[in-house]
Amino acid sequence: MENKLQIGQVLFREKRQRSKPTEIEKVTIANIGNKYFYLEGDHRQHKYDKHTLYYYDKNYSQSNDQLYRTEQEILDRWEIDKLSEKLRSYFGFWGAANKGTLDQLRKVAEILEITNE
Repeated sequence: MENKLQIGQVLFREKRQRSKPTEIEKVTIANIGNKYFYLEGDHRQHKYDKHTLYYYDKNYSQSNDQLYRTEQEILDRWEIDKLSEKLRSYFGFWGAANKGTLDQLRKVAEILEITNE
């Protein structure tokens, strides 16, 4: 089931600013073409792919931009990033895996479906 885009539909993007926390910004679709769609306002000139909701700037990679259909998609990705960073910190390169007990490590391995083979 394809979820078609519509003019006036609200999407969500991460608004990154120097020295400020990342915010979630609502954006509105202004125009839809065969392959791309365009937003109202500052991002009007950017061509977003209709299927991936992604804008790619081949000249300036820091301008690349991903849109999301729901705000929850961004919040979920942020949570994944935070949890992944905590796990990396806990099981870091310098032998931090020795922090956990054998039982704790077995449970984590079982949950992550990691085998001893």
